[in-house]
Amino acid sequence: MRIDSIRFVNYRRFEDLTLNFQPGMNVIAGINGSGKTTVLQGLCDSFFGYYGAAEIPTFPVMQDEGIARLSFVDEAGRIRFEPQYPIQLFADGCVAEKKLKWEVAKDSVISKLVMEEREGVLPGKRFGARLELAGLGGVGPKLSLPLLLFYRANRHWNSVQTLEVQAATQMNSRKDAYVNYGDASVDSEAMQMWAVARSIERYQTASESGVGFDEVHGDELDLVNSALAKVIDNAKGLRYDLRQKRLLLEWKNGAKGASVFGNLSDGQKSIICLVADIARRMCLLNPQLGPEVLIKTPGVVLIDELDMHLHPVWQRAITRGLPAAFPAMQFIAASHSPQVIGELQPEQIILLSDVGGDHPQASYGLDSSRVLAEVMGAPMRTEEVERQLGEVFVAVEHNDFAAARKMIVKLSERAPDLPELGRAEALMRRKEVVGR
Repeated sequence: MRIDSIRFVNYRRFEDLTLNFQPGMNVIAGINGSGKTTVLQGLCDSFFGYYGAAEIPTFPVMQDEGIARLSFVDEAGRIRFEPQYPIQLFADGCVAEKKLKWEVAKDSVISKLVMEEREGVLPGKRFGARLELAGLGGVGPKLSLPLLLFYRANRHWNSVQTLEVQAATQMNSRKDAYVNYGDASVDSEAMQMWAVARSIERYQTASESGVGFDEVHGDELDLVNSALAKVIDNAKGLRYDLRQKRLLLEWKNGAKGASVFGNLSDGQKSIICLVADIARRMCLLNPQLGPEVLIKTPGVVLIDELDMHLHPVWQRAITRGLPAAFPAMQFIAASHSPQVIGELQPEQIILLSDVGGDHPQASYGLDSSRVLAEVMGAPMRTEEVERQLGEVFVAVEHNDFAAARKMIVKLSERAPDLPELGRAEALMRRKEVVGR
């Protein structure tokens, strides 16, 4: 499963916008209000028909107020704002190893939503045939199925009080991988319950085989923890402690001891739960893949505010780590972070603006200051400091060294580590030596 391109017509703020995506990681950047969340919501809406085929409860599609683009109409000085129809999403991609093109459209405020093929069969039909062959909900050859998930910006991964008996007696279906696909982080309790259940299973396996808890390998808990280790430096993995009655995050070599999940920061919980939830859903969906489930499960994961609550070091880590942990998955995320953008090639970045979506000329390997200035169009420092530095160099240019040195002293009191101040001093000394 992969989305290669999508075209928005009269969808929220977009009159006509086409965006192209790469396999692997894609990041949408832009100022507030540029439409990053709108793009992700449109991509999620383009999944319409997939989950109906799987008999999974679907989220509302094109039903929100303001979904239709408003057109400014001036008739003899009388202003009106008219919703524009039809609303259309034209998507190109790959479904069950076949290239397809499809359209999701709504012709009026009261009309039904329609999904039509533009090339090949309807994606829902193609997906439904795959579901039938895969034996979802029954007994079949267990072909691999793709994940389609949207993690919204308002995601919260609060710690829950899990009952061991409830966790141990839950009976999972492959379909559970798709629950709350349109707002995947609301499944926080299910993710933590799953981790508790897998820990209890591990305790039983260890007891029956006469080995230690950490000596059991190849189970689903081990798979999820391997994904965490690829994203979070020095992370060993999640484990439920039966004595403490708490979910713990353990660290390699005991460097930090074990962290109680409920005591972690919002940023730490955000990245841990995002990675663990994706891995958990893969394990549920494609158990027949065994130890290769994280490597071979395909799909599309949408993430709004990828860098939310994260320290810059972890922002870089999640950008590199997600494709490493889930190489068959396509990620399309929104972010403001220069740390995230500096980890990606230009073709992986879409810069949204009023005139469309473009790729930057350069991005990978740039430091955060250059990303801000050259990619995101933001000043590297505050406007006031920039103005004062400009005044210093104007004074130096006019050989007014006394005024320049006064400004340097004043500015260095507030920002003593600016390298430009040293350059200004050196320039004045050189001019004094050569006689100006």
